[in-house]
Amino acid sequence: MPTPVQDIRSTHQRNPSIDPFKQASKSPKCESLCSYGSSAVSNTMTSAVVSQTTGAPAEPVQAELFPHQVGGHSVCARLVEEKLICKPLIKSTREQEFYESRMPAELKPFVPKYFGTRLINISQPCNSDSESGDGDGDDDALSAGDDSLLSSPTHQESPSATQSNPWGRKCYKRLVDKGRGSELLSCIVLEDLTSGMEKPCILDLKVGQRTYSDFASPEKRARAILKAKQTTSYETGLRVCGFQVFDHSADSYVYHDKYKGRDLGVDDLEDTICNFVASCPSARKAALLDDCLRQLHELVDAVSSVNDYRFYSSSLLMVYDATAISEFSSHVIVRMIDFANTSCYVDGGDPRPEEVPRNTPDEGYIFGLNNLLKIMQRLRDATLVPEQA
Repeated sequence: MPTPVQDIRSTHQRNPSIDPFKQASKSPKCESLCSYGSSAVSNTMTSAVVSQTTGAPAEPVQAELFPHQVGGHSVCARLVEEKLICKPLIKSTREQEFYESRMPAELKPFVPKYFGTRLINISQPCNSDSESGDGDGDDDALSAGDDSLLSSPTHQESPSATQSNPWGRKCYKRLVDKGRGSELLSCIVLEDLTSGMEKPCILDLKVGQRTYSDFASPEKRARAILKAKQTTSYETGLRVCGFQVFDHSADSYVYHDKYKGRDLGVDDLEDTICNFVASCPSARKAALLDDCLRQLHELVDAVSSVNDYRFYSSSLLMVYDATAISEFSSHVIVRMIDFANTSCYVDGGDPRPEEVPRNTPDEGYIFGLNNLLKIMQRLRDATLVPEQA
């Protein structure tokens, strides 16, 4: 059997037509073909926040820091009683518009359920001052001191009312440092995929070889291309952006952030994904991997059937419960997330760049999914081999 590196690289060589930075597109079925705008978003966006059910302006609500945020550029919050997650709209309403009017029907089973928008205020966590750092977006570098905070595996007790993933606290600290800690935030509201789980294990993978949008500046494009070539994105179409797994022996969580993900080689990437499923009880691991493989095959088919979309800088979120006796422990949730940089080239959508051909799917995204399938299949095959005494 070829090594993981040989297998993945040979896959790339068998697809010479793929230019990772000039990817193709295809034309899908949308629920609506209204204009896919890129209007700027004010800090509070009060006028834009409405209730999805009534259409009336929504009242601001109090939310708490989401304790299981493993990645992302902005802090996410949770409405506990409603089992919902609030993700702030940053700079534009593109992601909101994707959920409301640009979503291809084929992908609806593979994205979190959408519940409109809310204005929220985040309750200050008790330990929010434990992390520092600055910078917005994937391209910002932290200072040397900040960069070392989360770049190595971090252990922490199970999140409780006063404990949370270090990355979420870091995002909240950045918000506070900018003087926006008490500000009302306009958010899209999504289902909480960890709801009902005791010990949620989460893997956030950026999928695709190209990670910049059609509207990125030349400088940002150059940085993104360099970053892809320096990380696993170029060779595999996959890059770890966040990771949370429960270590049963230590009775604590292990965390990786996106900076650790950038340091991973191809072999390390596979090892990390192996470590992600390692917390699944042994008796249920084969069933978990079978469920994951089934969903990934279905997702590849769905994305392959969608034309004229590019899911640039989108991620795949995988979640399961490490608790031994849990309805979630042999089931994994697989969802596409992060659509702020997605391009839709159907009528009334985004202008199509000259280099993007018509009637083709997002080959870069499919390339990443196929490599993830290969990794998961190798892990599944390994469960068939008896362990050495």
